[in-house]
Amino acid sequence: PSPDGRHLVVLQENRPPPLPPRVVAFQRQGGGGAELERSWQPPQPALAGLVFPQSPAAPGRWALGIVWEHGRTELWRFVPAAGWQLLQTLELCQGARARVVSVCSQAASLVWCEERPPLDAHSDASKCAFRFCVCARALELGEQGVRPGPVRIVLHNCPEYRVLASPQHVFLLPASGAFATASNFLLVWHPEQAKLTIAAPSAGFVRSKALRSGSGSDFRKLLLGSVGLLSALAPLDVHTCAVSSCGALLLVSRKGAVTALEADGTQRHVFDLEAGPLARGDAVELKTYGSTLACVLAGVLYLVDQNSGRVIEKKILSMKEVHFLESPGEEDSIQFLTPTGIYSFGFSNPEDGGRPEPCLVEMVFEEACRYYQRRSLSSSRLTVEKLKKGGAFQAPVALTAILQHSLHQKQKPA
Repeated sequence: PSPDGRHLVVLQENRPPPLPPRVVAFQRQGGGGAELERSWQPPQPALAGLVFPQSPAAPGRWALGIVWEHGRTELWRFVPAAGWQLLQTLELCQGARARVVSVCSQAASLVWCEERPPLDAHSDASKCAFRFCVCARALELGEQGVRPGPVRIVLHNCPEYRVLASPQHVFLLPASGAFATASNFLLVWHPEQAKLTIAAPSAGFVRSKALRSGSGSDFRKLLLGSVGLLSALAPLDVHTCAVSSCGALLLVSRKGAVTALEADGTQRHVFDLEAGPLARGDAVELKTYGSTLACVLAGVLYLVDQNSGRVIEKKILSMKEVHFLESPGEEDSIQFLTPTGIYSFGFSNPEDGGRPEPCLVEMVFEEACRYYQRRSLSSSRLTVEKLKKGGAFQAPVALTAILQHSLHQKQKPA
């Protein structure tokens, strides 16, 4: 969805032949203005991503960026009653062999990871592994058009990264199959503070380095002084990731654990998915609505209070393939895009009360489950259901009984 929530931009990659891949943009509520449709066919490069740069100086002013792998970028704007208009075409990559592998927009800037193959075809493996760079280009979105700034290199001679933007920061997550040491940590770029932070879920904050104005940082120099610590860290375990509304990076491990990594490197556990180990093809959708985390896995919707980690609600959906949409001004309503249309689902905010007794009881069992699992010598996974049925763990059963009795007494009319 567009930043104002009024438009949907859909990428259709796997269309039946001979139909080519295409991008379609249309208004959610209908109205004046034509739809935008852009298609391409081989040998034209594939699409690298869709972005929505926004002007900090003029709230509500945004553009749609369509970025192809070879760096060509089209910037479009929707004009009421006139439809979509092409503002400008940019070339992000400098060389003919360079390509964009990941792109995002941070405020009014485009940020991308670019592959720059070495000129020597017989280069050694280490040089080939560090053939990427992270670049940024500021855009001035005016009423009449776009004024692009110069290309700035943030990090060069680095491995491949996936770039994800929050309102104030850009997370650099190593791509799967990255160089061994580089796969143990991630980077956070702070544009306003002109610094890079090294962080790892298993160690938290590692270090920060200020960037010199006008020049980017060399990846290998960035790691000097921390190589020993970083090489000893466990590799990142990331199945799915997304950026929350408050700017944290949500990470889902292959074991099903959902954690939130802040821009300063601090990390906290949110909750565990019941499905257990996740396969590569298992689709997990994440989105935050205020303090509530919505998560969809295998047709099951989980609503989780991010502050306490308790599951507020669990609902089985009639469809498995869903995508979350923005719900402007409605933090207690979730909207889905599905192959058959757009659906809405209302829920109660955790701050509004809701059903405290079942949630608190579940919270006790979940915490007890984690406690016993950490101290267990067995490799088998302990679940809440096993904890409730088994007779060996009496402490959580007794505590929940006391809790239920206490809540029942408080809810009695005076």
